[in-house]
Order: sequence, then C-alpha cells, then structure tokens
Amino acid sequence: MNTTKILRHINAIRCLRLLHDGRSLSRADIARELGLTRATIGNAMNVLEDAGYVVEGETHPTEGRKGRPGVGVSLNPTGAYFVGVDIGPQVLTAVVVDLRMNVVSRIVEPTGPDFRDPGSIQERILDLVRRVTAEARVPEDKIEGLCVSVPGLVGRDGSVINAPFLEWRNYPLRQNLVAACDARWIVTVCNDAFAFANAEASRLSPASGGSVLLVLMAEGLGGAVIDAGTHMMGAHGFSGEIGHTAITVDGRTDTFEMFAGAKAFSELLDPDQAVAEGVA
Repeated sequence: MNTTKILRHINAIRCLRLLHDGRSLSRADIARELGLTRATIGNAMNVLEDAGYVVEGETHPTEGRKGRPGVGVSLNPTGAYFVGVDIGPQVLTAVVVDLRMNVVSRIVEPTGPDFRDPGSIQERILDLVRRVTAEARVPEDKIEGLCVSVPGLVGRDGSVINAPFLEWRNYPLRQNLVAACDARWIVTVCNDAFAFANAEASRLSPASGGSVLLVLMAEGLGGAVIDAGTHMMGAHGFSGEIGHTAITVDGRTDTFEMFAGAKAFSELLDPDQAVAEGVA
C-alpha cells in the first residue's frame, strides 16, 4: 500500500470514528471537525461509500454561509457486522453487532465442565460463531471479523499467557482461530477488561478525549487504561492488570484477584450462572 492509500485509509477511519455515535454530518462539517480539506474528506468518503459503510441522507443548512445546503452522511448500520465471544468459567457469550454496535443476535450458554481444556473451548467458540451468525441472518461477506475476550493475560500476538480462572497457560488462541476462520476476517483476542474499556471509550464524546480508567470486577479483578482513544498496553501488553498483583495476607501470598475475585464467593452463586447475574 503506497503512502497516498495509507493516508486515505487513515482518514477514512477518522471519519468512521466521528460518525460512530449515529450523527449525520455534511462533508464540510466533517472537514472542519477533523481539520482536513474538503477534497481530502471527499476522497475518504469515496472509500467508505464504495465499501457500503456510509450513506447519504438529509441536507444540512449552511448556517449563514453561502452555497447550497450540504448533504448529510451517516453510518450505514448494515454496512458491516462483527462477531464477539466472551469466555468465562461459568458462561460463554457470543454476539453479532452491526456497524453502530447494535446487537443483532446473542447466544449465552453454560461453559460446562471442560473450561480448563482450551482446545475444547476453542471448538465451542467456532461452533458458537457458526450458530450466532446463522441466527443473525446477515450476508457472509458483510462479516468483517471476530474478537474473543479472555479473563486473563493476553500477549500482543493473541496468545493466552495466563488465565488463572480457566487454568490456561501459553495457549496460541488467536493463531488457531485465524487458521479456522474465514480468511477475510480480522481476528483479535484480548483481555476482557480491555474489551470492556474499549467499548465504554467508544461511547464518550469527542470532547472527553476518549480516556477511561476501568476496573472490572467479575470472576477476577481486571483493569485497563484508555488514553485519548488508545489502549495503554505497557512494555509487555499487561498494563492495568491489577488483579495479577501479588499481595500477602495473613502469611499467604497470592494474586489480588484470588483474594478478592468472585471465586472466593463461588458458594454463594448458582452453578453455570454469570457473576453479574449472581450478584444481582
């Protein structure tokens, strides 16, 4: 990809982010908000329109400026779809979301007794992906990718380094999923707290800078930092992982989440029940 195409791609992504909250903006509005020329925005919009990611709609007044009203551009929710799977010791959750992050279909089922076997869960993930996409009834060529969230440390290459509650270590989950999924898909494996923080950051207004400090209390204790829309990963990709901090209490040394995570309260929860449901 040459420099011109790379810049066009980057500008197209910036336009998508600006429109992600469902707003309809004219090309002139987008150019002003992003500090780019109308010609640059026009090129980026051509990319997005050709891909079916945006549609034209209502006209926008020129607010006292001369010239014809601008034509509004907004996200096309049916322009692309994405699959998400969350792994937990109690339940597996799979969803299909559209380009506006509306949930189109959802399947939640007990993880079962084989959660310690990553190969078995990997096959369950692939089966869930097949079923949830069939239930969504969306064109196969509109599905852009898969993201799997894991309650544990995930390396930059998508390998699960250590997931204490699943008892997984050094499992190449992303590599295996890439080999099994549609070759067109972008496949991502990430920590569950990061997935949560990234979703919350996407809801923030542009004025907030998209910065979030999140502490996730579920099976364990997770954390993630989003600064100006960017995940702060740290030197090894584990920034924010407060649950894995080693502490000593009454002579016993273990991780923070082993002392304070939901596993300590498992007797109070029903079997095969999500932690959030059990707490409620």
